[in-house]
Amino acid sequence: MRAIVVGDARLRGATALSRLWHVSQVTSISRAVELADSCKADAIVLARSTLVDDDFADITKIHLLAAAPLVVVVDNEWAIGEIESLEAGADDFVCSRKELLPRLFAVARRYHGFASSVIRSGDLEVDIETHRIRYGEREEIYVPTALFSAIEALLLRAGKFVSREFLADRYGIPGHLDMRSVDSNIRKVRDILRSVGCRTDHILTLYGVGYSWKHPEQPAQTQTAPSK
Repeated sequence: MRAIVVGDARLRGATALSRLWHVSQVTSISRAVELADSCKADAIVLARSTLVDDDFADITKIHLLAAAPLVVVVDNEWAIGEIESLEAGADDFVCSRKELLPRLFAVARRYHGFASSVIRSGDLEVDIETHRIRYGEREEIYVPTALFSAIEALLLRAGKFVSREFLADRYGIPGHLDMRSVDSNIRKVRDILRSVGCRTDHILTLYGVGYSWKHPEQPAQTQTAPSK
């Protein structure tokens, strides 16, 4: 998952968030909107120590302009402004460290159209919250973070081609992940799945463009324009 965190306030729970999410920190609303669009963020987090009137205008701006759900996080368990934030366009309001991760995941799941954190594709089960993967009755499969990110990106957009540029921009370190590295990561994903007996022909390749995850019940969509 990819989150854009906007604000100067210290975000409680940020350490736990960065372990499971790819986080980009920005200080301006315009930059948050721009980055959320370019990297197809799964959520925007507006972090504040307290809320003032201008913040509700910012919430409305993000709601109208950004193609991602918005979670307002206030670093104060006695914070006020929840109703005003939701009315301004926020998808959720959090003021408890323990609630940040589960509620952020819930917002992102709803955004992608999933009711549960567990995505099933045939006998493969992938939990996007805990980063656990299981195939059939086998024990959990260990998958490095970079490879899990590739699986997650494809599963959340199953049936659509995802461009190599998207995978590089979304999950790579700028300037350090080229297209060949993306291709190498997909090969490693296939190798890991084959090692436990999982078929890999559902990971489709549009050469020179990108990849797609086809659920067993889905028809191949070789003509679908790739996500950018």
